[in-house]
Amino acid sequence: MIYGMISLKQNFDFAGVYCAAIPFSEQLMPIYSELRAAEISAARNPKVREQKFYVWQLLGYALKDFMGIDIKNISFSHEKDGKWTCGECFFSLSHTDGFAAVIVSCFPCGVDIEIFSPEKFKNSLAKKILTQAEYYEYLKLDDIEKNEYAAFKWTQKESIFKMVGAGTFVPKNIETYKFYEYTETKTFVTENKRYIVSAVTDRQCKKSFFSYGGTAYDFKN
Repeated sequence: MIYGMISLKQNFDFAGVYCAAIPFSEQLMPIYSELRAAEISAARNPKVREQKFYVWQLLGYALKDFMGIDIKNISFSHEKDGKWTCGECFFSLSHTDGFAAVIVSCFPCGVDIEIFSPEKFKNSLAKKILTQAEYYEYLKLDDIEKNEYAAFKWTQKESIFKMVGAGTFVPKNIETYKFYEYTETKTFVTENKRYIVSAVTDRQCKKSFFSYGGTAYDFKN
């Protein structure tokens, strides 16, 4: 079941962001795209294999629900940098421990989802990922705000990198302010864990966030 569904299929000034706890059991389908199926099978880590499988399942639902496109009719390409693309629309994938996220759009886009952890997003990481201007803003915050700021910037930079899709991911070189009007970051809590999801497009458009599965997540700014 999809929560938050609205009729947007004929309005191309939107992007759809779908989040789901994994594993889920709703309408599981074969993996369309032999290349993707082979990539999933080749994953040695069982947890990574599971994440890759379910995020592709979620992509199929998102394409059908938001874009009106059947994944069986899409010709996928796997780029040298590891990015998946197709000719029919734009999409981006992300997965973390226990969750998957997908964005679909008529515009270039990127998405990233992370579990929020103060231990992960501490000062040592902030120094590595923030630009000089971002770190200056970071220093003005109290400790709790600093952890959240670093986490937000991390997911934003990941999503921007996925959209641009060029070179090596060096977060310190990605200036989030350039994409401020095109980026949306939400948080939600489930099973006592807080998740952060950032979505970006290469132009201004409304991003609608949806929950897939048995729970409707309360997405907050």
